Amino acid sequence: PLPFGSDALNFRHRFSVFRKVPQPVPLSYEDYKMHSELKAGMSPQQPLMIAAEALDSAKILITEASRRTSLLPAELLHCRQLLKVAIANRVFLLMVQKALQKPPPGDVKSRNNPTLTGYAVDFDFTAQANFPTMKLVKTDSTPAAAASAADKKATANDKKKKAMATPS
Repeated sequence: PLPFGSDALNFRHRFSVFRKVPQPVPLSYEDYKMHSELKAGMSPQQPLMIAAEALDSAKILITEASRRTSLLPAELLHCRQLLKVAIANRVFLLMVQKALQKPPPGDVKSRNNPTLTGYAVDFDFTAQANFPTMKLVKTDSTPAAAASAADKKATANDKKKKAMATPS
């Protein structure tokens, strides 16, 4: 039980703003519940396949939208940024699926329940400010190595942001 009401009540409050939009038809609570819960016995691959299908659909829709001749330059740039993120995240999902298929050698337990031990997900907002590009990176188990990698990433992101902010 949630402290501020039921799941249905929270859904109504969270999605009430979309009731004012005629198209697409707003999602019902039953549809939301059915599609947002992982089903018992679902393999780790199934949510990845669902996400891959969504990214493939996004790529098609963004490509179609970017072909419209009525787009302003800023809108076309936005479409290109979104397309770049959708493609990069689709590649990310392929890498995750591949990593899940290769359990550590001799680890019988991981073959039945695959995990991404030794990997981390990196969220990069440089291609698009609202939607991150996700990257699967191997991690070093030592805290010093992790801190060093985080420092390098922060420095690289700062340089990218400065470069993007500097007018040509």
